Amino acid sequence: GFLEDFDRVIFYGAGPAGYAAAAYAITAPGAELVLVAPRATLDPARAGWDDRHRIARRINFRSRYGYAPDMTESASRVWLIHDPLNRSDAMHAALFQRPWVTPLFARYTGEGTEDTLREMRVLDRILEAAMDGKFSAEYFAWLWRGRRSNGSYLRAILSSARLSGHRLREIMICRSVTARLNAPRFARRLAELTGEDP
Repeated sequence: GFLEDFDRVIFYGAGPAGYAAAAYAITAPGAELVLVAPRATLDPARAGWDDRHRIARRINFRSRYGYAPDMTESASRVWLIHDPLNRSDAMHAALFQRPWVTPLFARYTGEGTEDTLREMRVLDRILEAAMDGKFSAEYFAWLWRGRRSNGSYLRAILSSARLSGHRLREIMICRSVTARLNAPRFARRLAELTGEDP
């Protein structure tokens, strides 16, 4: 087929498109997959706990192309990036446990994992490294350090600390952020928590 003419084939997909990328992998044995918060299936018998994509549940997910984890069997490698703190995404990711699947954690990205990777300008770098055969868990960890300057990530960890009642953690986050970045929201919150002037 067409894909046989290429030395390296990479399929990418996020969310429901992650499921699609796994389905396409069947057409190119040995392909590498980069999946961001993929759906394993929307079959209510297997993923009834996921109440997203209700309309798509009408589709037959019991055919040969119904279960994404099985469709990755011919892949050389699957990189699965997700937020393990997001219950639904973590449960889908758990269904992908296979020897060729490497989970990569992007904590505190919630439903917006792909958006956060784009905001951080690392998604293209991930895909380029995969195309060059140089992507690794270590490279992802190095790229993921950029979260320390990402507004969405920083707001998420501050919100988590606030909701869980960890005042000291909130103070530490605000101090760290305001020492490195121009972040008025964090400066105001720090002032509220400590009584210090922003």
